[in-house]
Order: sequence, then structure tokens, then C-alpha cells
Amino acid sequence: ALHTAIGAAAHSGRIFAAYHQILSETQRIAHLCFSESARADERLGTHLEKTMADHRQMYEAIRAGDANAAERVAGAHVELFRRRVVDALMSTRLTEPLSVAV
Repeated sequence: ALHTAIGAAAHSGRIFAAYHQILSETQRIAHLCFSESARADERLGTHLEKTMADHRQMYEAIRAGDANAAERVAGAHVELFRRRVVDALMSTRLTEPLSVAV
């Protein structure tokens, strides 16, 4: 919801549509990073805590009208996600078979 609100705050249908498309694509990538095999990663909890802290900091920066702080936090947030994606792609866990309950 936070990401959608940020896109809507641009007050531009074109920007919102582009931002929404990027969010949709990153959710597909996130599925890989937070898959069942990735959940076993003890770093997941730390990652999710940092994600929530980023969201709170972005919200506070936007609320305060501090565009520079919001941009700085958003950049760090993107980097956090990028590192998670790279770690997931480089992991050997992706080649391990998944157990599927039937």
C-alpha cells in the first residue's frame, strides 16, 4: 500500500502506470527471493526488519516534506532489495528440489 500511495502522489497517470508496472515486476522477482527455500535463510528476519524500517523512514520523510531524505531512504531500500535478489540468484538453494505437499 505504501508503494502504491507513493506512485499515486505523483498526480500523474503516466508516472503511476509506469511505477505500478515496475512494482508488479518486482513482486514477481520477490517471489523468488522469498520462496520456501529462501524462508529458511536466517537473514530473512533481518531483511524484513530493515524493509519495514525503510518503509517507516520513507513515510516519515514524505510526511515531513523532506524529498532529499525520502530519496535517500528509497535508494537504500532499492539497494536492499537488489542485494536480496542477487543473493537469491547466486544461491545453490535454487537448484535444490522443493517439497510439495499434496
